[in-house]
Amino acid sequence: MKIKIINDANRLIEPSFSLDIAKKHSYYNEISRMVIFKAIDYMLQNNEIFSLNFSYADMNNHSLLNKIEETISKHSLEGRLIFEIVETEHLDDIKIVNSFIDRFKAHGVKIAINDFGSSNSNFDYIFSLNPDFIKIDGSLISRILEDEKMYLLVDAIIQFAHKLDVEVIAERVYSQELHDTLINLNIDAIQGFFLIQPNENI
Repeated sequence: MKIKIINDANRLIEPSFSLDIAKKHSYYNEISRMVIFKAIDYMLQNNEIFSLNFSYADMNNHSLLNKIEETISKHSLEGRLIFEIVETEHLDDIKIVNSFIDRFKAHGVKIAINDFGSSNSNFDYIFSLNPDFIKIDGSLISRILEDEKMYLLVDAIIQFAHKLDVEVIAERVYSQELHDTLINLNIDAIQGFFLIQPNENI
């Protein structure tokens, strides 16, 4: 679920342009709550599994978590949700993150580390957070065709994760060649423009 902002040229603007401003002016919690529950409302009309991003601020927002927990139980959403921890966020207190994970895993929610391998990447997260999935950041994936060292790094991440029974998803896959290369590296799942363009309603 994306935040939709349409500029004067009637073009959608990426949410990253607005979220930093929202955080500075204390609107982030309200916007995040709105987006999460709009996504859940959409989910209730479908049978698919849904994945939602959670920042450190979300994981430390007790009223938000209470409402989500109540909604999961009320609508029997166990097994249909993946919560993605935004790996680029600074996780100030790992105990808060682990408490969040334990709380919702008890409701059948799967956990993913989003943007793995980005600037704040830390392999320790795989041990300390015990995720079900990691999503390799697109900045790494997009370079494996022309950069042998990046290819070897992505290969190592996939092999390492698999040895821990963690599934690996590639972000920002944009071509058939990149898709086929990742399949040969035993990637578990792929997302990106090669498969489908973003939908402004989701």
